[in-house]
Amino acid sequence: MAGKTDFFLENEKIKLTFNNQTGAVTGLLNKETGWQVIKQPALGMGLQMLVPIKGRQ
Repeated sequence: MAGKTDFFLENEKIKLTFNNQTGAVTGLLNKETGWQVIKQPALGMGLQMLVPIKGRQ
């Protein structure tokens, strides 16, 4: 379930959910099949996306 600190990247096929504070992947959904690949956010903690955010270091 998405929290207040989550953000998303999605298209017509997938939806990735990230923790805004850590960059950890907290969800991965295959929108075509409905398969929630990452059901438990803790399992995605080893996957991170580093994205520059204006005003943050």
